[in-house]
Amino acid sequence: MATITFDGIWTKYNNVAESASDTTGTDGRIPLGTAGKGDESHTLSATVIRDGGIYKMWYVGNGGGKYRIYYATSLNGLTWTKYNNAIPSNSDTTGTDGRIPLGTSGKADELSADEPCVIKDGSTYKMWYNCSSTSHQQISYATSPDGLTWTKVNNAIESASNTTGTDGRIPLGTAGKGDDNRTVSPTVILKDGTYHMWYSGNDGSEYRIYYASSSDGLTWTKKNNVAEADSDTTGTDGRIPQGTGGKGDDKHVFSPTVIHNGTEFIMLYSGSDGSKFRIYSATSPDGLTWTKTNNVTPTTSDTTSSDGRIPMGTSGKGDDNYVFRPAVLLDGTTYKVWYSGNDGAAINVYYATSKGVVAGGSSSDMFLLI
Repeated sequence: MATITFDGIWTKYNNVAESASDTTGTDGRIPLGTAGKGDESHTLSATVIRDGGIYKMWYVGNGGGKYRIYYATSLNGLTWTKYNNAIPSNSDTTGTDGRIPLGTSGKADELSADEPCVIKDGSTYKMWYNCSSTSHQQISYATSPDGLTWTKVNNAIESASNTTGTDGRIPLGTAGKGDDNRTVSPTVILKDGTYHMWYSGNDGSEYRIYYASSSDGLTWTKKNNVAEADSDTTGTDGRIPQGTGGKGDDKHVFSPTVIHNGTEFIMLYSGSDGSKFRIYSATSPDGLTWTKTNNVTPTTSDTTSSDGRIPMGTSGKGDDNYVFRPAVLLDGTTYKVWYSGNDGAAINVYYATSKGVVAGGSSSDMFLLI
């Protein structure tokens, strides 16, 4: 079988902020909704799969000051149709029309439900998402038979643990660990019968990326939640450390998205230098030992980037203030990414592509990874 290698050159499709719409997004973008809708203020943090020839996206919308998860579909990954961006009623059990509502008072998702990751495992859609409560943030889990009607497995706050999460949840670590304040921003892939998760952990000051694994997607085992020493080159035990002083990721690394191209794991992640967010990349042969591609701050551009990085756009563009929270898939021979861009006023979802390089095999060996 051919391998589609990643050359790290991203081309932005259109980084102009789109007019508000409750129905349609173009050029891969998800615009804000109109006044009173659940995505009237921001659209961000997309997760995308291709399923039966249809691109399916779950994204985060902010409306009324709260973050919730909404749904859109596309036949080409460019023109998107929102399914229902009305604010859903709070529920600890069920979400409809692809949405994940807030939980009730005292639950882990009472304040927000956001940063989803969705995979399709057989006939079941599985979502891990970030929950915010008055006390902390953790990762929780929901399932669906059709991607529209979701059932929350358990949105109760889980006790801190450095080893185990249950019911699909990732709890905080204990005091002094790298994830003792927050566990957020999951990305999950199912490979060789194992669920692999990379997530953002916060120690009350800074974000780094950590790793957990599971045989069923429900009971998770953290690999190592000790904060790793800063490095511009290498991360171990599935972790991505901060870079050294002066690099683009020297303050925070967070919001990873990971795929496997048949040969290696490829990660895009958000990096912060303390003032701006940009997107960087890393690769790994096993998902545990990671090599950063280039964590030098990329030059501002509305068109092209290199070394797997996505830079901010130029003044007046929709992503001129920062770019973060990417979602990547390998579609045929093309890498596609939907990312969040901010212009200083609103966050919207934007789109970029990278042409894969075919190595070995033949054109008949082209494959799809989602």
